[in-house]
Amino acid sequence: MLAERNSTLTYAIREIASKAAEAEARGKQVLKLNIGDPLKYPEDFPVPEAFVNGIKNNLHRGFYSPSEGVRELRQAISEWETRKGAGIDPKHVFVANGVSEAVFGLFGVMLNPGDEVVIPRPVYPIYEAYARFFGARPVFYDARNPDVEEVQKLVNARTKAIVVINPNNPLGVVHPAGFVKGLTELGPLVISDEIYDLMTFGVKPVNAGRLADSNLVVLNGFSKVFLAPGYRLGYACFKDAGELEEGFVRYLRSRLCSNTPMQYGAVEAIREGGSWIKETNRKLETRRDAAYEGLRGLGLEVPKPEGAFYIFPGIGGDDLEFALGLIEEEGVAVVHGSGFADPGHFRMVFLPPEEQIREAVERIGRFLERHPEHR
Repeated sequence: MLAERNSTLTYAIREIASKAAEAEARGKQVLKLNIGDPLKYPEDFPVPEAFVNGIKNNLHRGFYSPSEGVRELRQAISEWETRKGAGIDPKHVFVANGVSEAVFGLFGVMLNPGDEVVIPRPVYPIYEAYARFFGARPVFYDARNPDVEEVQKLVNARTKAIVVINPNNPLGVVHPAGFVKGLTELGPLVISDEIYDLMTFGVKPVNAGRLADSNLVVLNGFSKVFLAPGYRLGYACFKDAGELEEGFVRYLRSRLCSNTPMQYGAVEAIREGGSWIKETNRKLETRRDAAYEGLRGLGLEVPKPEGAFYIFPGIGGDDLEFALGLIEEEGVAVVHGSGFADPGHFRMVFLPPEEQIREAVERIGRFLERHPEHR
């Protein structure tokens, strides 16, 4: 017999992946634009060589490492964040098995049934799912038109945290410094998810750590900017977050440690300095433009992404029906907007080469011609 809270655990991105796999098993070729994995295109987005070599050179370190993370990596992360102006002390840096684990641990130690967490809409699915898993209630603010005064109206005595995802996944918007700073002045803890922070196009990244010195947790990791999602390394940086930091450390100790050789590899990746980032962003911006112009050409309402590698057009009708139909009829996998708490949209990844993006847009166009209810 499953616990009732199990029903709160939904993750639309992987659920669509299973539907695509089923179609492939029946012999259908599917363009998979549902999962944000740069390593699906290793010719364009390889894992940085320093990262790979750093792991190889440390494979003999198969021991349990400190639950908080190895000292060398915590120091390197502190220096990396300080370069952005965040000024994070290494003793307040903690390594997790990806940002997802950090969110689960944070919510697990801070939320009681009946608490509330203010999160953006659209939102990366784990924030809503994990809040509900621990009995809390997600309360949404509009990520398209972010307004500090509107967020303030959502804050009450039950509010435990305000989440900002910057750049936003799936929307691609980069929230300005004024909005982020305003959130840090509202009172509750702010959790700033910055996993895509250095993947921006024509706008400067905004890092909350340089805007506030207290009541803040900054989340980041090695899956996106460092092009290594399968290595499963993330981190949480605490700035004067009180007893929450102590509670998070207790959680980390209960699950032992993150992968030790991977941590030492990450040290070398940080020390390399990020020489690949400029070229990565150049390729992504070109692909962003191809996706944006193509989808606009279909008559869809499409905000132009300023960061990350997703685009989030609006559609009519049932968005899950759209996503499932698109797999079955045209062999294109995208994720329905309701999976991001924002029905009437779909998320498409623009990591593939331009010719694949154009092919996907063409197939979407054919689907819309047969199903005008989705325009």
